[in-house]
Amino acid sequence: MSIKIGVISDLHLGFGYNTEYENDSFELAREAFENMLDCDLILVAGDIFDSRSPRTATWGKALQVFSVPLKGKSKIKLIDADKELLDSSSKTLSSIPVIALHGNHERRTRSEINPVQALERGGFLIHLHQNRLVFEKDDMKVAIFGMSNVPEAYALQMLQNWNPKPLENAFNILMLHQNVHPYVYSPLDIPSIRIGDLPKGFDLIINGHVHKKAIDKIGNTTLLITGSSIVTQFEKNESEEEKGYYKITINENNFDIQFIPFKNQRKFIYLEIRKDVVSEDDIKEKISKALSQQFSKKPIIKVKVITKANQTWEANIKKIENQFKEKAIVKISKEIISEEYRKSIELLREIRDKSLSIEEISANILRKNLEAMGFDFNLIDYEEIMRILEEDVDKALNILTNKQKTLGRFV
Repeated sequence: MSIKIGVISDLHLGFGYNTEYENDSFELAREAFENMLDCDLILVAGDIFDSRSPRTATWGKALQVFSVPLKGKSKIKLIDADKELLDSSSKTLSSIPVIALHGNHERRTRSEINPVQALERGGFLIHLHQNRLVFEKDDMKVAIFGMSNVPEAYALQMLQNWNPKPLENAFNILMLHQNVHPYVYSPLDIPSIRIGDLPKGFDLIINGHVHKKAIDKIGNTTLLITGSSIVTQFEKNESEEEKGYYKITINENNFDIQFIPFKNQRKFIYLEIRKDVVSEDDIKEKISKALSQQFSKKPIIKVKVITKANQTWEANIKKIENQFKEKAIVKISKEIISEEYRKSIELLREIRDKSLSIEEISANILRKNLEAMGFDFNLIDYEEIMRILEEDVDKALNILTNKQKTLGRFV
């Protein structure tokens, strides 16, 4: 006896519109769903679409993709739900049930339905947001809890207010689409949820949103960071691992997680050139070397030139990219290293590592700027300046420009 569950996240359908790779997201999603026709359930942990308002063409292709699970048949049955199901949900429940969250790319105002809710109305999936569904097959129960994406600042509070409790005598899965420290998507997207804040007692927690995959253990709970289904940022870390999806097999006493890489994925190659002076030949040689191997699809090659000065090749970026267009999709970018840039990167890393609040970030930036201006902290308390900034910007500016010699508390 076993229950098999397909898991995928961050499909970003519609990404790359009007480019050579605009169909990649749809092709990979279809490949995954077709290979999940042997599953009892399919879970999608958010960011099905790349846009809050998908184009008509994107909708057409997305509906074709989500029609694939409707061709399958599962023996699993829904036995309990704490949300009112739509009549249209009978479509997905009578085939292979697809359970999905909306991600940050789909989140809309409360007065509007988001694209994932629209798919639910069409009977292609069941949307969860602080909801639970319980399924049963061969006397085995699996409970699926899901909280769709909310702004990071409110995520911990909403999770705690919801306070999901695992169901006894069932395999319990919690799905999220948030940053969870230390698994952070961006240093500027500060998480309020830390790994120790995750609810206890779940067998498996599945989290989307973070595009780099990982598996971690929190006590008796397994944390699965799914990673994305497609490269969207064209950064170095996205070139370091394969994209794919998962199949989870649940038995009476254990479960197994299998990662399945896409067979039809486009190779992404990230190249860096770090030199004080970079020539066109340097860039062309780097690209040519990367193209010495064979590819089933035209690869995407990102060349990041990190240098200290303006270069003559910059005027010929398009020409260089076009020179290789028959063999690769080439993207060239430049980054100038300066002392100011280095300090900015150090600040971002500090923010990321310490998971600072917005207030703490602002205070740190102000403190560093005051230090650079030579302010005497024995006379001027930057935290007090922060308080005054919130109340009276003109007064704070007068203090910082020495037009006012005392702080508000001494006036």
